[in-house]
Amino acid sequence: MRNFIITENQLSLLLNFLNPISKENIHEVAKDEDFDEGHPVYRYKSVKVLPDKYNPNKIGTVFFNGPVFGKTEYIIPERDRNVIFKGPLGEFTIHSGIIKSNGSSPYIFGNDLIDTIFYEKFSKLMKPLVSDVDFSSSDVRNALKMAFTEFWRPEDKEFSEGLRGIHTIGEKTGNDYEDWSIMNYFDTKQEVKSLINKKWKEDGTGDKIEWISNIFKTDDDFLKKLLDIQWNSIKNGIKNESDAINSIIDYLNKKGINVEVEYYPPGHKKDRKEGIDFTLKPENKDSFTIQVKPLTKIEETFNNKIKVHTYGMKNLYKANPKLDFIVYSVGPNFFFFRNSNYEVSEDGKTVIHNDNPIEILDIK
Repeated sequence: MRNFIITENQLSLLLNFLNPISKENIHEVAKDEDFDEGHPVYRYKSVKVLPDKYNPNKIGTVFFNGPVFGKTEYIIPERDRNVIFKGPLGEFTIHSGIIKSNGSSPYIFGNDLIDTIFYEKFSKLMKPLVSDVDFSSSDVRNALKMAFTEFWRPEDKEFSEGLRGIHTIGEKTGNDYEDWSIMNYFDTKQEVKSLINKKWKEDGTGDKIEWISNIFKTDDDFLKKLLDIQWNSIKNGIKNESDAINSIIDYLNKKGINVEVEYYPPGHKKDRKEGIDFTLKPENKDSFTIQVKPLTKIEETFNNKIKVHTYGMKNLYKANPKLDFIVYSVGPNFFFFRNSNYEVSEDGKTVIHNDNPIEILDIK
């Protein structure tokens, strides 16, 4: 076997290049009570096995992690000899010539283990590399379908596919008939998706959809956190839409105009796929559709455009010819804008309308 001379600094840099690992993942091994320099025995708490950066099916590096963070007792032997590691996974006797240490946890490169009896056992402990690609909306839906298959209902003429009968909106509102699940909105709430992505990058292993599906089923605390965030958003949206439609009806009634309103329950295609919250049919006028958004502030810009502060607004609404108006509402006040000629900020919190709002009575 050829020997190579490499400095400690070079070895550290090489290790970081091959398998970057944060210091917080390293807990150093401790000397066993039977330790002797001629017969070195160390205790470990766990074994961390990272895949090769360029071939995730092969072992990259094996770390023996000890019981105390940041405290190393490993000593590189003056002469080559066997080193014994004792711990929960059994006893490993490994020749010191392939054990590396840069002043912290001892580690072994996978290539040096290929011809040993331990390679297969360490392979089973290997944690796959986690993808940096965030969960898409379809990823979240597929994971929910996998996690709660018995509650998943297919698309029909009126409703989109989704979960029914589990963690429902009706449970929150006291409406026993509303069985659309709060979880169906996980794919739309950025805060929820950010928490899912964060957990995946910290703890994820294997296939990402299978992994988060299992988290949905088994991690009650994490799921409750997501449900609470999502419900607060839904609850605020329901209230804002209800206040807006009541204000519009009151306004028209005071003008002597009766209006018929078609509501779309949660999960309806009009809402989920077309962005339509209501269809209104004022007396003696054609019907029209609206999307309701909350209003934080409205102002005129220096170039006579209208800047609206809101949240949850989307540029893609303009692509739907079936959606007629965007309505911003706060309290008894509301503003109608045609669903055209506007630009939405990336975070959906501000909208520049190039046209002025219109009076509802002027709608043909």
